[in-house]
Amino acid sequence: MPDILYDEVPSLDLADFTGGDPAKKKKFVSNLGEAYNNIGFVAIRNHYLTDDLSAQLYDMIKKFFALPDEVKKKYEIEGLAGQRGYIGKGKEHAKGRNTGDLKEFFHVGQEVKDGDPIKNEYPDIDLVMGGDFNLVLGQGDSQNRSSNNAERRSRKFIQEQNNLLNLRDSYRINNKSGGFTWSRGSCMSRLDLILIEKDLASLEVNTKLEWGFDI
Repeated sequence: MPDILYDEVPSLDLADFTGGDPAKKKKFVSNLGEAYNNIGFVAIRNHYLTDDLSAQLYDMIKKFFALPDEVKKKYEIEGLAGQRGYIGKGKEHAKGRNTGDLKEFFHVGQEVKDGDPIKNEYPDIDLVMGGDFNLVLGQGDSQNRSSNNAERRSRKFIQEQNNLLNLRDSYRINNKSGGFTWSRGSCMSRLDLILIEKDLASLEVNTKLEWGFDI
């Protein structure tokens, strides 16, 4: 891969990767690799991560790290060198020093799903995620309420991440309709969600839950 001296951070369009054109997808991958190899940064357009979703993400992160240390330590996973789960203060230090850093973080990553032997090196984690998503995921989650293009893009992003992480709608598993958490006049929606990993969901119902909207 040739060295390139950039005058500015490269900007790429994620639609080139997801749009179905093999040539554009290949060029996106190549340009992404060049950017990371030569400058280490890249700006991505059309990524579906809206300002509202970013604000919700930061809000949930702040709430987690504001929890007492004894609660956060329950999310530590031993034996993985901090590659998954919560890593507390004093666990890492700068090279050549023994004083622990005053930082804490939480590592997440993709799950192995294709039978690769490396699966033995990954922990089995039951993932639960909840919050006010400010959008509806299924046909039965709203009544007399329309959605705009921004919400449809956000819904597509959330559904893709749910499918990637094997998350299922906990409430909708056992309830085909209702359960609205927001209303204004005759308009009602279920915007507050608790999403659970598929393996946990199978304990509630022995069937595959399909999303109500096509993506």
